[in-house]
Amino acid sequence: MTPRARRLLAVGGAVVVLLILGRLLAVLLTARWWAAAISDAAAQAVSEWMLLGWMLELAAIAVAAAWFIAHALWVVRGIASVTLAQRVGEEEIPVAISPRALTLWAVGMGLLLGGMTGTGARSWRAPIALAWQGLRFGRPEPISGADLGTFVAQLPVWEIGYDYFVTLVVLALAMITLLYTITGGIRRQGGQLVVHPHSRYHLGALITLLAIAVGVGAMLHPWLAVAAMQEPLPMVVLSVRELASQALMGAAIAVAVMSATWALRGRTSLLLAGWIVLGAAMAVERWLVPAMSEPTAPVATADAEIRAATADAWGLNPVAATAAPDTLPPVTGRWDQTSLRRLVDGQGATLLVATPGRELHGDTVSAVWHLAIARSARGPAFEAITVRDARAPLQDSSSIVTRIGLDRVRVRPGAPEWQATATGVSTSGVFRRVMLAWGPSGRWSPAAVALGKCRLVARPE
Repeated sequence: MTPRARRLLAVGGAVVVLLILGRLLAVLLTARWWAAAISDAAAQAVSEWMLLGWMLELAAIAVAAAWFIAHALWVVRGIASVTLAQRVGEEEIPVAISPRALTLWAVGMGLLLGGMTGTGARSWRAPIALAWQGLRFGRPEPISGADLGTFVAQLPVWEIGYDYFVTLVVLALAMITLLYTITGGIRRQGGQLVVHPHSRYHLGALITLLAIAVGVGAMLHPWLAVAAMQEPLPMVVLSVRELASQALMGAAIAVAVMSATWALRGRTSLLLAGWIVLGAAMAVERWLVPAMSEPTAPVATADAEIRAATADAWGLNPVAATAAPDTLPPVTGRWDQTSLRRLVDGQGATLLVATPGRELHGDTVSAVWHLAIARSARGPAFEAITVRDARAPLQDSSSIVTRIGLDRVRVRPGAPEWQATATGVSTSGVFRRVMLAWGPSGRWSPAAVALGKCRLVARPE
């Protein structure tokens, strides 16, 4: 490559990097400015949420790229020489490729596979945030004895980590198998498959890791099956499936030992026999055992168990109602969402959400409004207000209004959307206009941009 070509390549790469970084900056600033229309706390929460997603994606790409680069360099290290046929006149002359070119090629392939594998890791932030905070319902699962909160908070993160590990192992195994086949590390000679010792060590290490991954998957499968159940199953069915998973884990450990033995001693028949048995065991554990242990009749206490688990999950407590369920409060004419928003905006605050509800007092059902208000000038940043008489004025000193100060804001995807201010985002300055034009505000609604595809939930500590 000529010096001029190198300079052009460097300039082109720098331009691409600057465009990517500029786009990310525009997305971050646009979302932050729209969130600031709600409050400073909302702007900070949205910014931290987006940065967390980018950090996860960068970490996943970096780990995957380092993994693939290491394996590609291991292949390059075991190659004595790689030649390409070059035609000179009527003859083809083999020309050796320099080790430096092979190293650069290995690094480039590792970066490409790492980017493909780690892209999209930002979707892990919600499960990871939930697992980091922890969740406990106080209700154990019968087979494992673990709290149900483990299945809601920790299990999704375990599944993410397992899938990521399996993806790394399978792609690396496919990559080095292809490379060794191309370079002659794996070849057919005299009707037999011949594997070079260097290639066998490398392949054996990854095949052993793959067998270990199958065993880890066997350990996770009962937990995933419990999390995916739509209704309770008899204990005997769960016990049979648990035993099948344990048997598969034992088979995977045995095959891992066989794979390591093949890597050291080269007994190919032992390796093939072990993986054939492991494949049959996986089919039996995943399909045959669940089909044969499927209950013929529903569990007699299924409805009661589902009801009790739902009550524990959502914190529902039965309340004795003295009024008929179809009794409706009288229609009120003073307050609605529009009038409440207009009044709150006139007080220098922002109405985030207004939800109608009802309260039961004896045999009387009263209409109420539940409001969430953001204040930036004084007092707590957020307030939860319950208006118990929709026909009376909304005054601070009135006994019909209950106010709860909320000092913290939490982020939860999929929560009810909060309404931003009607003034929008300031466009003063060339930099702001460029960022807003480059950012996603032209495609998303202002509220969606402000929340960064998440919703803010305010609640008292």
